[in-house]
Amino acid sequence: MGDSKFMRIVRYTESFFMILGISTIVVLVLSNVVIRFVFRSGFLWGEELIGFSIVLTVMLGAARALREDQHTALTYFLNKMPPRLQIVVNYIIDLLMATFLMIILYSSVLYALGSVDQMSFVLRIPMAIPYSFIPLGCVCILLELVTRTVDKTTSLIRKGDGTQ
Repeated sequence: MGDSKFMRIVRYTESFFMILGISTIVVLVLSNVVIRFVFRSGFLWGEELIGFSIVLTVMLGAARALREDQHTALTYFLNKMPPRLQIVVNYIIDLLMATFLMIILYSSVLYALGSVDQMSFVLRIPMAIPYSFIPLGCVCILLELVTRTVDKTTSLIRKGDGTQ
């Protein structure tokens, strides 16, 4: 499942928007610094767009970090457990993560939908757009979590029947 066409498209899209977000942040921060230093002025809209870009990049980056197993984890006690118990605890951790993400997803969708008529201060775009970056990120993280869990389970099944 980890290499399905759908997941490749999702990951490519994530990467594209992460690169776009980071590029936007870098260009706008540097431009703002130069303009503030030279002209003693700045882009108000730039600061707002930087904030929105940071949220998008962080949420998509969290999905990528999960895929590449780069999130910080406290594994001292887990590593002291017998291998079979480690597997069970890892499934419990994944289930807790999925539950937490679904709660955030539900709440953030309600919040974004409730903000359709609210406009951002400077850019004058509906706040539902930047607020939707949170549920978008949660969906991407959940997709990675489900993919990882399916791949892990498939691997365990193959080890159990000797096909690997």
